[in-house]
Amino acid sequence: MTAYTEETKIKLERLRRFMDEHGYAAIRLQTPNLFAWLTGGGRNHIDITSTWTGAALYVTRSNVVCVMADNELDRIRDEELAGVLDCEIRRYPWWGWAQDAVKDLYENGTVAGDMPFPGVVPIAEELRSLFYPLTAPEIERYRALAAEVSDIMMNTLSEVREGMTELDVDGMLSAAFRRRGIHPNVLMVAADGRAERYKHPLPTMAKLRRYAVVSVCASRGGLVVSQTRSVHLGEPDTELREQHRAASYIAARLIAGTREGVPLEELYRTALAAYKEVGWPEEWVRHTIGGKTGYRTREFSLGPASAGVVERHTAWGWNPTVGGTKSEDTVIAGPDAPEVLGEDARWPHISFELEGKVWKRPAILVIT
Repeated sequence: MTAYTEETKIKLERLRRFMDEHGYAAIRLQTPNLFAWLTGGGRNHIDITSTWTGAALYVTRSNVVCVMADNELDRIRDEELAGVLDCEIRRYPWWGWAQDAVKDLYENGTVAGDMPFPGVVPIAEELRSLFYPLTAPEIERYRALAAEVSDIMMNTLSEVREGMTELDVDGMLSAAFRRRGIHPNVLMVAADGRAERYKHPLPTMAKLRRYAVVSVCASRGGLVVSQTRSVHLGEPDTELREQHRAASYIAARLIAGTREGVPLEELYRTALAAYKEVGWPEEWVRHTIGGKTGYRTREFSLGPASAGVVERHTAWGWNPTVGGTKSEDTVIAGPDAPEVLGEDARWPHISFELEGKVWKRPAILVIT
C-alpha cells in the first residue's frame, strides 16, 4: 500500500468524522485544492482561472464516487486516481451534468460541498479546517517542493544582469518552475525603485539597473511554498543593507515564534515588537506580515483581529517588509521547533541568535 493511500485514508477519516458531527450524508469536492488535498496531489483542473474542474468526488460514509465527463475520465482515472484513491467511477456526456449521474447520493440526506451547486450546502471554508495537521507524506512533499523552489531561485537569479526587464526575470523563473511541474501562483518582480513604491509589484517592462526583489508563491500537488529573494549588481549601499537586515530580523522573530500552542495574538505582538526594535514601528501598516498557508497562498494574514493558536504541523508564510526590502519563507510548526523549508546553503545569509538558537535568513545576493 502506498504512502499516498495511507494519507488518503487519514483524510477520509477526517471527512467522515466531520460528516457525523454535522449530519451530512455526503461531501462533494470539486475545487482543485480540495481534490489535490484528498488525492495526495491529484490534478483535476483544466482552466486554472476557474473553480470548475473535470472531476467531482462524492464522499459518503461507505464509499467514494468520482463523477467525470467522458472526455476527462481516462486521464484523471489513469493519472490522478490510480493507486491513490479507490473509488467508484461514474460518467456523463460532456454536454450533460454531473448531478444526473449521482442522483441516488442525494436521496439519503443532506449533501454539502466546496462549491455552491443545486442541492449542495456550501461549506468551503469549514472543509478547509480539515487540511490540518499536515500528514507525514504532505510534509515530505512540502520539503521537496521548497527545496526545488530554492534551487530554481538560486540558479536563475544568479544569472540576472543589468538591462533585463522584470518580465525577462519572470519568464526565466516561470520556465524553470514549469520544467519541474511547479506552478507559480504568484510571481512578483520589482526592479530598483519599484521595490520601495509597490508591495505587490507585478512584473513590467521596467529594466533592472542594480537591485531586484523577487517573490514567488509556487504550488505543486496543491501545496504552496512562498519565498522572496533579493539580488544586487555590485555592493548595496548601507541603507539598503540595514533595511534588509531589519526585515530579516522581523522574519526571524516570527519564525522563532511559530511554535505549537502559541496564541496568534502573542505572535502578532511579537511582530510589532520586532518592528519597533529595528526602528520601524509603523512599517507593519504598509504591508501584510504573512500568515497561515498550505493549500492556499494564505489561509489568512496575521493581524490585530487574529485569534486562535499555532497548531502542530501547520504551515506559515512570513513576509515582513521594510522600505524596499522583504524577507519571506515558509515554515512548518513542528512539535518541538519550527522548520524553515527550502534553506539553501549556497545563498548568503544573515544570522540572528534568539533565545539560544541561531536562525538564518537569506541575505541580498551580490552579483559582481
